[in-house]
Amino acid sequence: MIQKIVAIDTHTHINHGSKFDSSPDSKLYDATLEYLVSVNRAAKIEKMFCSTFSSVLSTEEVETENQYMEDLVKRVENLFQWVVIEPRNENTFKQAE
Repeated sequence: MIQKIVAIDTHTHINHGSKFDSSPDSKLYDATLEYLVSVNRAAKIEKMFCSTFSSVLSTEEVETENQYMEDLVKRVENLFQWVVIEPRNENTFKQAE
């Protein structure tokens, strides 16, 4: 007998105010953490794995964005991080360890 099925969002990106975020004017997708958490709750998705949009749209702030996510997952229940590795930046490999 199935008692509980846990759904997991394995791939999403969030905006948080970086100049490299996806467009906040998009009428198709709201990438704020608050919106994504509310949608996941409504859909009974219990875990969310993500990185910031900025970390995948620009190489300039990858380290900073990874650090932001590391700090955020410590404060937000059921949020997990995908560390973005920039092959030309050795520090991003260390962040993934």
